[in-house]
Amino acid sequence: MKVDELEGVAQRIDEAKRLAEAGDLLAAFSLLDQLQVSDETFALVFLDLVNAYRIMLDHVKGQQRALEALIEQLHIRHASIRRTVSGVTKPVFGDPSPNHESVEPDPKHSYPTGVRRREIRGKDYFPSPFDGEQTQPLGDALPSPIAGDDQQPLEFIPHLDLLPNVSTKKIVARVFLDQTKFREGEFGEPVVARPGSKVQAQLVTTPHFEIVGSAHRSCTISSGQARQAFGDFLVRTRVDTAKIDVEPAISVLFTVDDRPSGTVKRRVDLQGHPLPVGDELKPDTVQFVRETGDKADLTITVMSNPINDGRQFDCVVSSPHLPTFINGKSGPWNLSERSEAIVAKFMQGFTDPATKASGLIAALRGAGKELFDASPAVFQEAFWELMTGGKPLVTIAIVSEEPFIPWELMVPNGGPDDVDKDTPLGVDYTVGRWIFKAKAARRSMTISDSRVFAPKYSGRLVLGMAEAEADAVIKVFPGKIISPVSFDQIADEMLGGPSLIHFVCHGKDDTANGQFILLDDDQKLTDTNLRGISGLAAAFKTKAPIVFLNACEVGRGNPSLVGPRGFAAQFIKLGAQAVIAPLWSVDDKIAHEIALEFYDQVKKQPGRRLAEIFKDIRGRAYKSGRDSYAAYCFFGDPLAVAA
Repeated sequence: MKVDELEGVAQRIDEAKRLAEAGDLLAAFSLLDQLQVSDETFALVFLDLVNAYRIMLDHVKGQQRALEALIEQLHIRHASIRRTVSGVTKPVFGDPSPNHESVEPDPKHSYPTGVRRREIRGKDYFPSPFDGEQTQPLGDALPSPIAGDDQQPLEFIPHLDLLPNVSTKKIVARVFLDQTKFREGEFGEPVVARPGSKVQAQLVTTPHFEIVGSAHRSCTISSGQARQAFGDFLVRTRVDTAKIDVEPAISVLFTVDDRPSGTVKRRVDLQGHPLPVGDELKPDTVQFVRETGDKADLTITVMSNPINDGRQFDCVVSSPHLPTFINGKSGPWNLSERSEAIVAKFMQGFTDPATKASGLIAALRGAGKELFDASPAVFQEAFWELMTGGKPLVTIAIVSEEPFIPWELMVPNGGPDDVDKDTPLGVDYTVGRWIFKAKAARRSMTISDSRVFAPKYSGRLVLGMAEAEADAVIKVFPGKIISPVSFDQIADEMLGGPSLIHFVCHGKDDTANGQFILLDDDQKLTDTNLRGISGLAAAFKTKAPIVFLNACEVGRGNPSLVGPRGFAAQFIKLGAQAVIAPLWSVDDKIAHEIALEFYDQVKKQPGRRLAEIFKDIRGRAYKSGRDSYAAYCFFGDPLAVAA
């Protein structure tokens, strides 16, 4: 390190000591934390850091336990890096405090692997280094680099440290990735990214707080660092929070190329002190690997609020065409009741067989306008800004932890100058959905062979077009028809790794018990036993198939402890690159027509976007009054094409 750099470090340490003696603990801590950017600097100033924190022990009341734990963590880190970095055995900058002796790390000393904090309410304190089973100190690098191939994805656990200052009502939010497990009060999803990926962190809060300055930070993943730091955010508690009917929370959404790559969330009190969270919240791994290509014109990311009551969500909207939305803009999304209840009411209106065509079209439009009214305000803001500014809007990507709301059916209304539309998003634009906790969808899909599952129902369950549909699929994409169908046959055939899987069947969505597909001999394929088929994830990883579920109701997901359930979600989690499914019961003849048209378009126009095919199909519902045309959802990248 150069002389002038050493002098700068010395000045920071002296200033931190002065601030600590003056009682400004937050500023002192911030300065000292900056000295831990690299292992080299940390090794040089280790003893000075220890001495500075010991000075704080004399001048800051109520923080002894936290500061002593932090000093222990400094020793842990120093002992670890001494094997690879030449350390020092005395302070670099002057003598230690006259009241404290300089402390050398004892190699024989056994330091704890985790320090549990005692909760301190109503006081300024440092929750971050001691929140749960923390095994490393705060700082911008961990001692040991990640070994392995630079091209292999690296897994990190995201963390959110909160440093509240009760007197100023401000909270420092520190965001970083490392390889220690989620700490007490944190929950979320790990981030997996290749070295060289640029990961963006976006801070999201409930209405109790406002973010001071930028809500975005970014870092580039390095294969040589086990800790990836995003720096500090500043949050202020609002004055009037009495009328806010949701619980306070602070979250961070991580994205690459506008696609979710993980989250970390905390429930907090109004001062920013973290609150405990139940053990039932289990994270799912999110693998996010860099991809090239254009972005969707509008990307909506919805993640559940830590309260997780089915009504409260956080929404991040981004668009490459809008300066204020390039890096994403966040906002709360609070529904009047649980989303599945809202959607169920709408569906009853436009799926009633007694409704005439004209009435059904009106019901679809009316429901669409109410759905748009209930959509996130930040989404409406971006949408109307694109519309009134003459910006391009062709593709919309929706990545959501909320599994029920049919975005495709939303009819924009109430815009500037009372602009209203008669057609929904899914007819005017190319829309692709994706579930929140999954590897990013592919943009190029290869279909080489197929498996068609067509149960031989009897009596009133007979699907008159099933045999013809199965034959038509095989004609376009050669493969095998399985009929009759048992659970074991489904497992065996899917383990063979086909690139296209097509079901022509009856499906049922039981909100309480999940979804199932009715097979022969009263057997069922459930969304749960599908995911339990041994080896299926490995088979899907090889081929990453397209799955077409031509059955009633199986496109809709149910919320569960591990994220949105349902066949669409489960196939995506297993590794499907796209899933097509209807949201409600569909007419057999129309279902047959839609399947044949989709495969015909894929075969004849391989460069056409798959989601665009369903844009055209949905439009027929608003002309013919047949709701089945509007029922189909495309789960996949809206820019994806078949090759």
